[in-house]
Amino acid sequence: MTEAAVVYTTMRESAGAGAALGWQICEKLEKAPDVVLVFVSPVYDHEEVLKALERTCHPKIMLGCSSAGEFAGQFQGRGMACAVALTSDEMRFSLGVGRCLAEDTRKAAAEVVSTFHGVEEAGRRRSISRFDTLFDDLEVNNNLKEYRYRSAIILLDGLHARSEQFLEDLSVLTYGRYQFFGGGAGDNAQFVRTVVFNGTEVLINAVVALEILSDKPLGIGTLHCWTPVTEPMVATEINGRDLISIDHRPAVEIFREHASRSGQYFDVQQPRSFLINNLIGIDTSAGYKLRLPLQINQDGSITCATAIPENAKIQLMHSTVASTLDAAEMAAKTALQRLYGGKPAVTLFFDCPASRLRLGDAFLQELQAIQRVGDMCHFVGCNSHGQIVRTEGQYHGFMNCTPSVCMIPG
Repeated sequence: MTEAAVVYTTMRESAGAGAALGWQICEKLEKAPDVVLVFVSPVYDHEEVLKALERTCHPKIMLGCSSAGEFAGQFQGRGMACAVALTSDEMRFSLGVGRCLAEDTRKAAAEVVSTFHGVEEAGRRRSISRFDTLFDDLEVNNNLKEYRYRSAIILLDGLHARSEQFLEDLSVLTYGRYQFFGGGAGDNAQFVRTVVFNGTEVLINAVVALEILSDKPLGIGTLHCWTPVTEPMVATEINGRDLISIDHRPAVEIFREHASRSGQYFDVQQPRSFLINNLIGIDTSAGYKLRLPLQINQDGSITCATAIPENAKIQLMHSTVASTLDAAEMAAKTALQRLYGGKPAVTLFFDCPASRLRLGDAFLQELQAIQRVGDMCHFVGCNSHGQIVRTEGQYHGFMNCTPSVCMIPG
């Protein structure tokens, strides 16, 4: 059986907030948690929160990230801290940490996978490019229980990571046998400093991963509501996260023309409202993967939250409040269906801070739509700078503005 306790606090003093989370966990669970997954606003001293939380409830594993809006149960807001604690006699958990994401995503992925117990020893020994030596010293335990399902919750510092490449490397090293769910750490959409938590350690340029091995499947669902409203174009020049040109023209010209044709107000000096309502869709042939434009630069380029591949086929996208709510509810229904008759011990939810800004008061309706499908109380998550889903039959990889749901079975 797997039990979950969802807790939150709005207390502003950092050590007090961590202790408040820990005491709530102790009240709700009969024993020390196997795992605590925590999301903390950037208004806090993260290290102080984590140390107080650990002292109070003594989790075996603790991980998490900074956030850009938090929600727990029926409560949501900004500037708070929330967490979910898990205990289970049916699942096996382990924590992986990868560092120096910006310098070497492959090495970071290998560091994460080196702690995963569900990767077969034979697979670890295969020749995969330059990864071989990273596994030479791993110990073999042939008595490990075999679990039917392998999953991992991934939290990363998306400001430093080539997130798509990291997920590709992670999939290669796990031989496509894991499903992944997670998101990028947030900082209230400032895109200045995003961090992840390894126990009480606060890390930049890093990734943390919770391996979950179980005989019950985790239910994962994702779906966005955006549809293309322009003709197909090509991202002809890219520099990191900057989209320089589209169809060999300055990117800003394309946005300006689209605004004129669609009757939208477009102010180059204050473009946020326009940008969060006109996302870029990458045509993957299996659907559109979203990229959020963040700012317009003086040279006419547009900085995006996540990089767009050079020469990618792209279109500008549109959505409505109603379609957003429908998409969130369908993502939750997909997650529930993938429990195959099981019931969730807890529901995790990630969506973009731009979604909250775009929806305004209706963002609460998005949360309520998901809660109607799962459990009203055992619900936790945050606005993340990017969402991670990699599982069969859904959008794969690192996305923006895409409501993503993970149900952990009870």
